[in-house]
This record gives sequence, structure tokens and C-alpha cells, in this order.
Amino acid sequence: MLKKSFNLYIFFPSLICYLNYIFFCRYLAIGTTFTALHYDYSLGISTIWKIVLSVCNNLRSTLKNKFFPEPIEERKRDISDAFRKCSHFPSCLGAIDGKHIRVTKFPRSGSMNLNYKCHFSIVVMAIADSDNRFTYDDTGAYGKTAILLFF
Repeated sequence: MLKKSFNLYIFFPSLICYLNYIFFCRYLAIGTTFTALHYDYSLGISTIWKIVLSVCNNLRSTLKNKFFPEPIEERKRDISDAFRKCSHFPSCLGAIDGKHIRVTKFPRSGSMNLNYKCHFSIVVMAIADSDNRFTYDDTGAYGKTAILLFF
């Protein structure tokens, strides 16, 4: 029998990484709920939530600089020139769009996520350049926030 102090991270680190990836893919790509993962893998719902959150944060921090680099002056000039050439908008640094994503009410959130249509939502905003590539994104603002006031 194994002692209670047995730690899977020490003996099977690649297995743990693989399982974290499986939870992440099943939750985000397929749309499986935390409850279904809880029953499938006999782990706590809060444990699965922490695993998915940590994988999302790791992916975002790893890929952010590659896909969302900080716009420097040269990049801003290139974006402005491209908008002037294709759209005849001088001094335009991006096209802004936002969307309210409908969600279920978060526990203890009150009316913070209640938008003007009386639905609970979070706000997703993005700025794209003239080639339809994202230059900035922001997710998770309260649904009661007006999209025009967000930036």
C-alpha cells in the first residue's frame, strides 16, 4: 500500500501535465462541465477548476508576447499607414469591437454582471489592425459596463 504522503508530481510529472491538458481540452474545446469531469476522473470540482485556470494562464502568458506584442511606435505607424491605404482612415490605430457573452449568474456577484438587456454577461473587447489581426484584447469586464466606456 502507498503511504498518504505519496505525491504523483514526484513520480509521474509527465502524466500530471498530460492530465492537465486533457482537462483543459475537454472543458474548453468540447464544452464538458466541471461536474462531468469531476465524475469522470474522481477529482474535486474546485481542483479541476484550478487546473483549467492554471493551464489557461500559462498558455496566455506563454503566447501573449508572440501573438499580442506591445505596440511600439513603428508598429503603430505601420497600422496607421495600412488603414489609410485600404480604408482611407488616416491616423486610425485599429478597429474596436465588443460583445456581451451571456453567462449564468456568478455566486455572490449581485448585479455586477447584469447588462442592459437584463441578462448576466461578461464583456469581450478586441482591437484589430487592417489585416484583421488582433492587436489588443480584454475579457472579463462586468456585464453592466457599457461597451463604449470600457476602453
